[in-house]
Amino acid sequence: MASSRNQAGLTLLELLVVLVLAGLITTLMMQGFGFALSLYQQVEKRQGIAAKEMLASRWFRDVNESLIPSKIPGQSLVGSKTKF
Repeated sequence: MASSRNQAGLTLLELLVVLVLAGLITTLMMQGFGFALSLYQQVEKRQGIAAKEMLASRWFRDVNESLIPSKIPGQSLVGSKTKF
């Protein structure tokens, strides 16, 4: 007589395989998150440097534009060597 086995749950081996797969997936996800975080930090650093350079450039342009006299249409600039 052949006896038939009815399984009501998971065997220990099946549970072990599931846990190993879950561990591998978790490890890969954590590595991916670490890589993404390092890229994010690099981008933030470069954007901070670029923002500072942009602000300095705008400040320099605005200061120099205010030093250049504006010419009124129809009039010429009048001055001598000692006066403007």
